[in-house]
Amino acid sequence: RRLIALLSEPTADGFVFRVDMRLRPDGDAGPLAVSNAMLEEYLIRQGREWERFAWLKGRVIAVPVFADEAQFAAQVRALQEIVRPFVFRKYLDYGAIAAQRELHARIRAETGRKSARRAGGHANHEDNVKLGRGGIREIEFVAQTFQIIRGGREPRLRERATLPTLATLAQLGLLPAATCEQLAAAYEFLRRLEHALQYVDDAQTHLLPADEAERARIARLLRLPDAQALLRQWEQTREFVAATFDAVFLAAPAPGEAAQTELTGEALAQRLAALGYAEPATSAARVESLLASRRVAESERARSGIGALLAGVYEAVAQAARAAVPALSPDELLARLLRLLEVIARRSTYLALLAQYPRATAAVLRLLAASRWATDYLIRHPILLDELLDERLTRLSNETPVDFGPWRAELARQLLALGDDTERAMNLVRDAHHAQVFRLLVADLDGRLTVERLADHLSALADAVLDIVLAQAWQALPRRHREQPRFAVIAYGKLGGKELG
Repeated sequence: RRLIALLSEPTADGFVFRVDMRLRPDGDAGPLAVSNAMLEEYLIRQGREWERFAWLKGRVIAVPVFADEAQFAAQVRALQEIVRPFVFRKYLDYGAIAAQRELHARIRAETGRKSARRAGGHANHEDNVKLGRGGIREIEFVAQTFQIIRGGREPRLRERATLPTLATLAQLGLLPAATCEQLAAAYEFLRRLEHALQYVDDAQTHLLPADEAERARIARLLRLPDAQALLRQWEQTREFVAATFDAVFLAAPAPGEAAQTELTGEALAQRLAALGYAEPATSAARVESLLASRRVAESERARSGIGALLAGVYEAVAQAARAAVPALSPDELLARLLRLLEVIARRSTYLALLAQYPRATAAVLRLLAASRWATDYLIRHPILLDELLDERLTRLSNETPVDFGPWRAELARQLLALGDDTERAMNLVRDAHHAQVFRLLVADLDGRLTVERLADHLSALADAVLDIVLAQAWQALPRRHREQPRFAVIAYGKLGGKELG
């Protein structure tokens, strides 16, 4: 407490750093220092979405004092093991988009109130280079949202700094490279502008001054010819950042009847009958049965999420069923969708995925309508819903080379990062294999692969998986007589499509 006071309390000479200790378990009501056990319990039971974004930027800034180097390193690792699963979830976390949108709205509202108070109610908070529209925070939110969504599956997205994260997003193809480059240039300009504002005022300010002479001073600091040049660059930067932010965060309407309120009972049966369902009463009863099931009813979040989702897809279900080859009854397709929703009811991230991305919902309906086997496969492996937004899902065709070398190399890199964690390694290989089978399945159902080409891909995938697993098993042996194994793996069955028998 004495150190915090020395650093942060203003004196005649100013202050060193602002130190805000409220970002801790239970805020001001909690102890200043907590044990790892208390922190872990707090994050599991009470940790909120905005705290995940705060911990994403967190790092240990202490050095060994009461412990030697090895003990201190072990303590840091113990803290990271507690925080990492809280920040980065095992599954792709599409709920982060809604959480960031809500947090951003709160920040913008608070910024507007503060600006108005400073200027007697007449300030324009859009001139805030950090928190206003198109400001620094919106660039950070774009980068951090991809980190929160995918960081659990992609370690390269766990970088704390914004610029390296933008470069990684381009490398992974999650945002266009040109967009990432422009965002990085915008971020550097806005940071330099922020520093110039604070240098001139010698205070923590983010507001562009209204006075022309003050703006000219800022422009000179940034090596710009005059205040008008500064304003032009500021406006161009702000517009690009705001447009990019909106493209990521603006909620898309659910397919079909997004504005439709949730219906049950006779009202739902009438709605389904009007849409051409052959057994509307039976389908309505299935919906009510799902919403009343223990898996759904015990979680208000799951209940409201599924209810809202269903309210917007009844028409889309009917259209997808009729478009299927061969055609399917809307009642049967709805029953398949309800089976899937029951499986993912407690996985809010998948409900968020289907709510946020109409094309993901449309892809799910098309897949469920294609075959009972595809439905069962997706229900057994709901993690494959993550693949629905991967552009590689639609690139695969008969002309695509049968080459799993790059895929195998990337999987080997991810396995190496896991160290000796055999269980996580096995799960990683399983998930990666299922994802590839899923992509082949979708390509097959879309008619983009011949039977022969599909068999070639499946066989090459089986070979690649056996190579990976053999290498992993060999490295796990405590005593090896040679570095590379020399024995056979006998595959009974089809081995993809080679019909080894």
